[in-house]
Amino acid sequence: MGKKHSYGDEQHIDQEEVEIVRTIGYFIGFADTQIVQVRPGEIEDYAWLPLDEVQERLTFPEIKRLFGEIKETLVTLQANAQD
Repeated sequence: MGKKHSYGDEQHIDQEEVEIVRTIGYFIGFADTQIVQVRPGEIEDYAWLPLDEVQERLTFPEIKRLFGEIKETLVTLQANAQD
């Protein structure tokens, strides 16, 4: 089994003078199918996108930066898989 790759982001939200900190994890994976099963209420939306189209769908600058790192890893993994 290959190396697992994960990335994280921490968000600080000030709400009524109470700071809420939530950590969001992003995991790189490869799928054998495009069929997706999600738990109702957990995921609002999803999309299968070509790697070059992901960045334009992202809205937050920090997430765009993080995706740049993820894209580099995916490109490297793909190149290594072809060797």
